[in-house]
Amino acid sequence: MTENTTPTADFSPSKRFFVSMLTRDIDLNDAILDLLDNCVDGALRTIKDTKKTSKPYEGFYAKLTINKDVFIIEDNCGGIPKSFREYAFKMGRPHQKEEENEGTVGVYGIGMKRAIFKMGRDCSIQSNNPDGAFTVDITPDWIDGDGWKIPMHESDYDNKNPTGTTIEIKKLHSNVAQKFNESTYLTDLFLQIKHSLSFIIQKGFKIELNGVVVEHNPINIITDHSKIEPYIYKAKIDDVDIDLVVGFYKNLEDDNDDVLEKRSSDDAGWTVICNDRVVLYCDKTHLTGWGFANVPRFHTQFIAISGVVRFTSKNPEKLPITTTKRGVDLSSTLYNDVRNKMIEGMMHFIRFTNQWKGEHLEEGKKLLKSAQSHEAQSLFEITPQSTPEDKKNNWSNPNRNKNEWRYTPKLPTPVKKSSTVRIIFTREKEDVKILSKYFFGHEDASASDVGMQCFDTVIEEVK
Repeated sequence: MTENTTPTADFSPSKRFFVSMLTRDIDLNDAILDLLDNCVDGALRTIKDTKKTSKPYEGFYAKLTINKDVFIIEDNCGGIPKSFREYAFKMGRPHQKEEENEGTVGVYGIGMKRAIFKMGRDCSIQSNNPDGAFTVDITPDWIDGDGWKIPMHESDYDNKNPTGTTIEIKKLHSNVAQKFNESTYLTDLFLQIKHSLSFIIQKGFKIELNGVVVEHNPINIITDHSKIEPYIYKAKIDDVDIDLVVGFYKNLEDDNDDVLEKRSSDDAGWTVICNDRVVLYCDKTHLTGWGFANVPRFHTQFIAISGVVRFTSKNPEKLPITTTKRGVDLSSTLYNDVRNKMIEGMMHFIRFTNQWKGEHLEEGKKLLKSAQSHEAQSLFEITPQSTPEDKKNNWSNPNRNKNEWRYTPKLPTPVKKSSTVRIIFTREKEDVKILSKYFFGHEDASASDVGMQCFDTVIEEVK
């Protein structure tokens, strides 16, 4: 007797097609940053709580060696424990694992694989973890073949070597090898690492590119804690902590002062951070509110304005971040709500800039001259409780939400200068009487009334 079977359609992907599509839309720099993110995630799994100290990543490092022949990234961030091995190599994250929720930014589980395939066709991954060490080799034969499984060569944990992971990629794609051989590309990558992982580096994490240490790139806001203060917004929405600060990072500029215009403009705009990773750096587009709704487009008149917004969550799926982790998700309701607060905040400083330009500019510069620079990270710590008594009224609860606070600075406005001038002169009394009779029909009008009437009559004719 023949058993009835239901025909099935085969939706399994061709490996070559899958690898090609996986890497098509990611930039090479972003792929490398993905690997650095994995290093940080490993450190997070090791230290668990990053709030106990201001330098939670102290002692952890990632070292990059990049040239036309090879790409190597090695770290001491804990290696890959047994409980994460399956997830680490699967093409996409399986059902979410609770132990992964330690403040990472990985959501889809494709970062490491996508980065490897983006760069080359021959890769060795070595992990040294107290649970055990192992090596996995991805070869051209595996990429060209049909099977998906790769042998994992296990060994004992080696406590004489760093507890971490090393990824070595050879047989680089020709376009990648060409880029890795260009000093201009390596300089650009160095700067992007400096911008994107600045807050991680500030917290003690060490990154080297071809032996050169990447220093953190501070984002500063100036304040005198009196007249010139930033706008601050703090909230907790759907398990996401939001910290926002916007103000001036430097003094005002003359409209025709273009000597430092390029550098100044590069440092202006909004920086958006998700779980300590910078996903937008000094953005001056509609993504952060410039040229959106009632906000003017960014202009060099506004080069003194800078803002930072930080999203923090133990559940990365709730962060307003794109799949590349280098952009904001404009479909996110959370991000659009926060962008409204970004707009609200920067409008205070746009108005200030407009009010103090022209004849008031020098006076406006004097107001900002005494203000001190503070890293945005330190301003995130300001709360209603830590604010001096005479400033507590500047705090308010938007929508009367106990998990939402806003600090609105009372910025000074220029005193409107008088547009009038006093005219004083003397004339013969008899001449004044003649004009009095001419204008008023009698000779008894005061000299000032006669003078004003003369002026008004002539100015009306001239205009």
